[in-house]
Amino acid sequence: MVNLWVEHVRKYAKDNNMTYGCAISYASKTYTKKHNTSKSTIPKPEVEKNSKANTPEDSLKVNTDRDAYELLFKSLGITSKKITREIILDINNLITRYGEGGHGDKPKNMNKITYWAQHLDLTKYMK
Repeated sequence: MVNLWVEHVRKYAKDNNMTYGCAISYASKTYTKKHNTSKSTIPKPEVEKNSKANTPEDSLKVNTDRDAYELLFKSLGITSKKITREIILDINNLITRYGEGGHGDKPKNMNKITYWAQHLDLTKYMK
């Protein structure tokens, strides 16, 4: 592919009998940005704008760790930042200590956060 800026500087340098390095600063004053028609345009993939659940079943799907935490806190009715931090810290400590797969009984389709939340004594957070 041809870089239009480089071609402009080369032409400017040749027309004005100067080196390419010297022509760069001068050529910038006469350059107007043009679209390179030789480039093929690749369409950008569309990003899903509304990633929220559309059905009640979709709201129970856990795709990320954040989704798992949100579902856990929502199901327990926890809104306190202090308690959420404690739970997140305890779950992360369990993952660090025993690994994501835990004791070897974690189902493949289960999120690690959901798995380790089942092993916590959640009554200690409810004060």
